[in-house]
Amino acid sequence: MLTKRSIKVQELMRTVGAESHLMTLESPAAVYEEQLERPMDATIMRRIDDLRGVSAASLQGVLK
Repeated sequence: MLTKRSIKVQELMRTVGAESHLMTLESPAAVYEEQLERPMDATIMRRIDDLRGVSAASLQGVLK
């Protein structure tokens, strides 16, 4: 059963291009370990940084 929170997490993962990192309760423990040991893709990190910048700029615009 999908909750609002799980839907938000899935959408966030799609937004930053990190769908392959999304785990489920059914994911084997070995997959968790593999994902935790694997470095984050630089493209994903850049997208997160870009979104943080947009968010900060939007917040500054509202606070002025």
